[in-house]
Amino acid sequence: MKKNKIMNILKKINYIKVIIVELYIVLAQLVWHCKEYVLLDLMKVKQNSIQYYVYVFGLGAVLTIILIAIIIKLINPRKNNKGIVNIGLKNSIGEYPRQKKIFKDKTKDNRIVIKLETRNVPLTGFQDKQDDLETVYNIKIDYITYAPRTTKYVLIYGTPMKYLKPKEYGFSEDSFLRNIKNELIMGKTRSGKTVFAKIQLANMGKELSSFDNIVEIYIADFKNEDFIELADTKNYYGYLNAVDGINKVHSIMLERIENKDNRNDRSTIILLIDEYSTLLSELPKKEAEELQKKVGAILRSGASKNIIPIIIDQEAYSNTFPNAKHQFRTLVCFGNLEETQKDMLLKDYKSQIKEINKCGEAYVYQDGEEDLTRIRVIKRDDEENIIMNEIRSKMG
Repeated sequence: MKKNKIMNILKKINYIKVIIVELYIVLAQLVWHCKEYVLLDLMKVKQNSIQYYVYVFGLGAVLTIILIAIIIKLINPRKNNKGIVNIGLKNSIGEYPRQKKIFKDKTKDNRIVIKLETRNVPLTGFQDKQDDLETVYNIKIDYITYAPRTTKYVLIYGTPMKYLKPKEYGFSEDSFLRNIKNELIMGKTRSGKTVFAKIQLANMGKELSSFDNIVEIYIADFKNEDFIELADTKNYYGYLNAVDGINKVHSIMLERIENKDNRNDRSTIILLIDEYSTLLSELPKKEAEELQKKVGAILRSGASKNIIPIIIDQEAYSNTFPNAKHQFRTLVCFGNLEETQKDMLLKDYKSQIKEINKCGEAYVYQDGEEDLTRIRVIKRDDEENIIMNEIRSKMG
């Protein structure tokens, strides 16, 4: 192969790589010129014999193959750069960023830092490819930034997916999702929201009563189905009587506001409203609007009066929750949200919603937290009676 052809092939390779190839060509030429001495003098092969030509052809083939292999190796990125090449992250002259090392982040458990040589790719180029980089490295990226005092390297901070399994949520002593102000539980039929709600009610009732508080649970169950086993309790309101349950809690809240009673003397009331949108749709327009106002007032003011509203619904739209993003301090979203729902409820957290939720899995938003928490609801068969008895004990 002629030298000028080699240089054309190497036009995208930096000068260090060119020097490597040049050195090999010099070495190959030296070996080639020494072939006569090796074959004729040392190996005593007869010139112009078949054996001689076999050796000469073999030597030429080996030197050529080695040259081709070196060029391919230098043109192609390292093995750990193949993913970056596949996502098209490169600079203006076609050079790809190069991985330098991966190390543990000492400031956060299970998080790693990937150090890449930018090769003049701007920081925004890496940030625009964040979703693709997460796929390449199988991590959830927290943020990407330049290395301290230099733009030659970027640092990608992220957690390997193997550490991001859903948090298990069940009937336990775990304090997670017990001290809430209000909550929306959302998900389609058979997504796991009812099982979750029962476990959470039991957990909250047990937790709050352990501080010598009186805890009362009210359930407004329009469908007369998911909580029907509690129909014999005083605080269960089924079908259209669900409106009476909501009115009862609203009246208690107004009494507490009017009387200005000591907060420490109040019982804690948990109001659970199941299938809220369906309930509204079955009411005359004026009654539905009046009920919405009361529920809105409980959502806004209930917490300061020791009243915790929890609403279960299949979907959340602006006609039902005019300002849902700011109304709810806690969101538990089962199944897989449509884009409109993500925009309405979790617009600032959409980049964190990566996994496909199976039945019983949900993303949890908590006001004040930077990240969503993904959970998996677990319940053992022998816990059903314990959970329901815990709820029943708080319903009169």
